[in-house]
Amino acid sequence: MSFTSTSNPAGNPSGRGLVVTFPSVHQALKSEALLKPCGIDLHLVPVPRRISSSCGLAAEVKGMALGELQASLDENRIDFEGIYMLAMGKRPELLLEGQVSGR
Repeated sequence: MSFTSTSNPAGNPSGRGLVVTFPSVHQALKSEALLKPCGIDLHLVPVPRRISSSCGLAAEVKGMALGELQASLDENRIDFEGIYMLAMGKRPELLLEGQVSGR
């Protein structure tokens, strides 16, 4: 996986959520089924148009640093395409590009 550095070392300025995109609806549903019971504040949402015009599901995650989120996805073998920071009035910022393994 490649990491795109941000101005914030934790990769998640306070008060802003992260959005995870997935290669398939199956991986999005898997993230909800495995991470929500662990107490992670995760909600499935349509992929924001600012990220992609394709239809699909994304996960909005709040209260979690980028490294923690990446570790949770990896530990649970959840494939993802990217993790983004969305801020009002700004373009989405790709924080981490995922690697799809075909699991």
